[in-house]
Amino acid sequence: MRNPALLLFSVLTFIILCSISACSDASMDDKMKYKKSKSWSISTIDTTERFVFHSDFWVNLHYFLYEYGMGKQGRKLKEDGSTFLNIGDDLAMGQMSNEELSMFKEVADFYQEQFDTLSVVFEMGPLHVWLREQDDNQPLPSDTIISEAHRKQLNLIAKLYRLRLWPIHDAHNQQMLREHLSTIRSLESSVISAMELLADYPWPANTKVRVDLTAHANYAGAFTISRPSMNIIISTKDPHVKTSSFIETVFHEGSHLLYGIDDSPFRAAIFHQSKAMDMRFPRGLWHAAMFYLSGRVVQDHLKPQGVEHVMLMDEKNIFSRYNTLSFQEILEKYYQKTVTMDTTVQALLLDLQQR
Repeated sequence: MRNPALLLFSVLTFIILCSISACSDASMDDKMKYKKSKSWSISTIDTTERFVFHSDFWVNLHYFLYEYGMGKQGRKLKEDGSTFLNIGDDLAMGQMSNEELSMFKEVADFYQEQFDTLSVVFEMGPLHVWLREQDDNQPLPSDTIISEAHRKQLNLIAKLYRLRLWPIHDAHNQQMLREHLSTIRSLESSVISAMELLADYPWPANTKVRVDLTAHANYAGAFTISRPSMNIIISTKDPHVKTSSFIETVFHEGSHLLYGIDDSPFRAAIFHQSKAMDMRFPRGLWHAAMFYLSGRVVQDHLKPQGVEHVMLMDEKNIFSRYNTLSFQEILEKYYQKTVTMDTTVQALLLDLQQR
């Protein structure tokens, strides 16, 4: 028979330890900047080995209002001789009453006044992260991340957006992913392995990157937020998503985990060599090189599937300041593994100096 005193001591010890543990956990939760108000599974469309794809109500509403208020993505598409995909939301807007249109315009005007000069990546990044954690079916709560005026505007327009536009946007987001998902799954292991070798940096273990599919995004149609965790945003109304460009976009934005982090060997090489050459650090060079290298990897991996992929860098004329014939020739040698990273970086910097 067990000693009653010993049994009582054990029970009391267990209760105390559980209390300490609970307090510790609660304290940790209080210190978290971004608490989850919902499970990500609510907005999850599908997953792959390295990515989790979402179509989130509040995130989509946010970027719709951002574009409706400022029109930056539409203007950039027009400059490029293109336009948004016709998915039926313009028709739905045209069928709204004057009162409904007036409600959207009021919130869009608020967005223009508040966010026109802010970066969606840096200044607005914390807001995106907060919105993705909110319950899709509940009004937004008060929080220090969002102004009271902004919260009220979003809650005011949410019901109308959910009724008129969200079903269209959500269905289109899901359809775009379905068109490309099997290709992404079949390529991601070999594509990411190739990009790891070029970056000389490993994809973090057990890391799946969140990808928010939204009808609208920033002027470029896609971007990545890196803090507090990697989050890719891709516009599904950008006409390029109908092509293999969507696949490159996913892998390119994902490769920020390899090149965009503080201890990236490629970025470090640019920093140290530009300093040794008494050059001003070319901040966009690592990103331009990443565009080329990830584009080439995707291009070569799509070729066996009969897809003649045009790299995003060329198709959208991205980083035109860097993307010259000599720039591509230098990086192609590195891509073909005939020169080292240091030799490549030095050649890129010399090329910039001579322009």
